[in-house]
Amino acid sequence: MGRAGSTLGLWVAPGPRQDALAAEGDLLDRDGFGSDPQADEGSVRLVDGATVDGDRVRATVAVTRPTGAPWPTAAPGGDPRGRIRLGVTVEGARCGCVLLDGRADVGRWVHGDEDRLTVDVDLALDAPDDEDLTVTVQLLREGIGRFGPPATATPG
Repeated sequence: MGRAGSTLGLWVAPGPRQDALAAEGDLLDRDGFGSDPQADEGSVRLVDGATVDGDRVRATVAVTRPTGAPWPTAAPGGDPRGRIRLGVTVEGARCGCVLLDGRADVGRWVHGDEDRLTVDVDLALDAPDDEDLTVTVQLLREGIGRFGPPATATPG
């Protein structure tokens, strides 16, 4: 059981409360991962593009997902395996290389009836000042793979 904005999930004993939560769609499956990973769906949109300021890449990402099972997400410092996160890649055009393959945590419980959320990305980046960069953000289930269409921006 979680509360909007909370990073905590609680165990609920069998009984009326557990039945009510199950009816509301607010329980994860026994494996703790929610819906079948093969059925993951969702899309991302960069709200105002992405910025690179000094040694940081920052973006605000709007996530849209179908309602149904709650999303297992990782709070910062939690075990990410099987959890829904954002994959963030920064590529350099001049070097033809990936400069960052990072992750951004949703950082809170996502209820089954919640179809829209916003995630702030703020990751360390080691890139030459004169590099032309492309930032790509995509949903992923950690340890399983990326899903949904990616969103891409070229910081100015």
